[in-house]
Formats: sequence, structure tokens, C-alpha cells
Amino acid sequence: MKCTIRDIAKMAGTSPSSVSLVLNNKPGVRKEMRQQITKLLQENGYTLRSQENDEKQETKRIGFIYYKSSNWIARRKDNFLLRILDGVESACQKQNCECTMVNANYDDLERVLQDMTKGKVDGVIFLGTEYAHDSRKLTVNLEVPFLCIDRYFDEEDFDCINIDNLQSHYQSIRHLMELGHRKIGYLTSNLESGALQNRKEAFCSVMNKLGLKVWPEHIIYLSLLQEEAEESLEQYLETFQELPTAFIACNDVIAIAAVGMLQRAGYKVPEDISVIGFDDSGVCEMIVPRLTTIHADLERMGSLAVERLRNVIDQKASEVLKMTIGTRLVCRETTGPAKE
Repeated sequence: MKCTIRDIAKMAGTSPSSVSLVLNNKPGVRKEMRQQITKLLQENGYTLRSQENDEKQETKRIGFIYYKSSNWIARRKDNFLLRILDGVESACQKQNCECTMVNANYDDLERVLQDMTKGKVDGVIFLGTEYAHDSRKLTVNLEVPFLCIDRYFDEEDFDCINIDNLQSHYQSIRHLMELGHRKIGYLTSNLESGALQNRKEAFCSVMNKLGLKVWPEHIIYLSLLQEEAEESLEQYLETFQELPTAFIACNDVIAIAAVGMLQRAGYKVPEDISVIGFDDSGVCEMIVPRLTTIHADLERMGSLAVERLRNVIDQKASEVLKMTIGTRLVCRETTGPAKE
């Protein structure tokens, strides 16, 4: 009787999954163990899969559209865009794809989309972080698969990948509640582009579900650029004497602007007011105190977009997927017990 994979794994002193990797000529097994497993497989009549005999994956061309409203992603002084592009580039190398990045604005978006689909690319990834409009400009008669990153379009029949905002706010608000906070404000953008509207709605929903009051006067709309956000915050602090004991911000740039302005106004962070950001960008470790924030796996968002698009291009998938990527709270130094 021919030995099974489990039998060979037992003889080699390893797991059946390692034997399967060697049998299918996959990486993940150290050299010495691979040689031992290979010998046992051949002795027991197995034929190893050869890379030379594998069908070579055809190179596909992906168009990455960076939609710009005011170009605030590039101006906001963090690594948001770079992290997404790192994920895209890494996945393109693994998926045998070539990626071309194109900028677009509101006036030329339809032309760019139609132009890219005329034999120039096999699929399109659209970065919707700065997109503040409805979906009509995105529903042109595309001839290739289309996927949107960082913008919720529940109503449309194309794939979307977003951060799980509900889960994120559950983590943030529960953390603050454990520290005794009940009056929590929210700092968001005065241009609710991309996923920011959904993020604000998720904040209000979680507050209600956890039995906390949403204070409309403490939902503050700010510029996504640090200097302008600081000016608006200064006006807010001059207007309201009774502040929340904590703020949650829609991204790290606004959170850092809030920390700086609160400190200049004489408040101590977190002794007087706690602050939580969103994204876990590189700047979080560069301020004092270091920013507590939600870690969003932006690299994975980029790589998952390429993997998904490749499967659709190769006709290995046809259903529409609305995907969300989970997050985790990174506790640093800007949250503490509520001041009594």
C-alpha cells in the first residue's frame, strides 16, 4: 500500500502541511527538511510538481487612479498614501501585475476612466479617499473590472474595500469608557470625503448602542490640514467652556492638531482631556505625548485590492464583494482616566 502524506510526515518528523508544500513545490519549508521529505516522497512513488511545468501566469496591467479633490492626502504630512501604494506594489510583484498610477479630479474623472479601459489596462483600482461625490461619475460603461478603496458605495455593483469603522469605534469608545469617560466628542473633516462620512455615522451609532449621549456641539468639523485644523480648534475652545473629557478623531493628523492646540490652551493631555486618532501613521510616535490611535492595515488594503482584481480579471471570481478590514487599538500616551 502506498504511504499517505500523513505517513511520510510522521517518518520525516514534520507536519502533513509541510509535506504538501514540498509535493506541490511551494515555499515555506527549510532546505534540509525539504530534501528529506523529497527523498521520502520519491521513494514512495510520488511525483513532485515541477515549476517548469506550471502554466506561467500572464502579466496583467492594473490602473491605479488617485482621485484628488484638493490633494490633501499628499499635503497632510503622514504616510497614508505611501502605505496603500506599498501594499499595491507588493501584491503586484506576487500576482504578476504591472501597475500604472494616474491622477484624476472631478472634471476629468470620466475621461480618465474611459481612456484607461480602452485596451490600456485589464483592471482599475480607484482610491476614493478624497472622493466626496455620489457614484454617478464612477458608473460609466467600464469594459474592465473596477474596485474602489476607502470609499463606501453600498448601492453599486462593484467591489469595495474599506476599514471596519464600526469595529474601530467600538474599540475606541469602550477603551474610553473603561477609563471613566462618558462625555466624548468627535473631530471630523469639514469635507466628508472617502470613508469619513461612514466613520462619523459609525461613531454616532456606537455611542448610542453603548448608551452614551452624542453631543452635536462637540462634533467638530475641521480642515484635514493641520495648520487650518488648529485655527478652527482654537475658535472652538474659545466658544465652549465645558469640554468633553475625551475626543476621538477621524484621522491622526486631526488628532495631533487637537493635542497641540489643547496643550497651547493650557489643557494637559491626557490628564484633562484624552485624545484618540485613526490610522496609526508614522507621526503617532513623533509627538509628545505619543498618540493613542486605531491601527488600520492600509498595506493590506492595497494588497487585497490587487489580489481581488487579479482573480476577477482571470475570471476566478464573479460575485460583487464589499470587504472591510479589521483594526486594533494601539494604546500609547494620549488616553488616561477621566478627570473628576
